Amino acid sequence: YTKVSIGGMTKLSRPAWCSSVTN
Repeated sequence: YTKVSIGGMTKLSRPAWCSSVTN
């Protein structure tokens, strides 16, 4: 998710996997 990539957990409240994908 590009939007999530900016904040890491700004759009979605599930940074558990979002952060892993961004990094």
